[in-house]
Amino acid sequence: MPAVASQAQRMCSSASDEEVDDPNFFHMVEGFVERSVEIVKDKLVDDMKGKGSVEEKRKRVEGILKIIKPCNHVLAVSFPIKRDNGEFVMIEGYRAQHSQHRTPCKG
Repeated sequence: MPAVASQAQRMCSSASDEEVDDPNFFHMVEGFVERSVEIVKDKLVDDMKGKGSVEEKRKRVEGILKIIKPCNHVLAVSFPIKRDNGEFVMIEGYRAQHSQHRTPCKG
């Protein structure tokens, strides 16, 4: 089993056997994001400056993480190409920007 698939299985314990063998990209990314949030959340709360209780800081950190998680913009392109063997195929590509809270934007 490829390393990515086994990682996806650990990230999404409810994944079916078929999804583990050929994981859905979106579900893999969601799993990695959720795991990353759990890893970094406590440190972000500890590092947050300013007045306020730990609970207020935790709520603020969770709110900020919810703001930057969703995808703000998606650029989808598709174009036909002719292969050397004469076959025509449609090429599709995507670019997503998940947050513009800092520039340049990361996709």
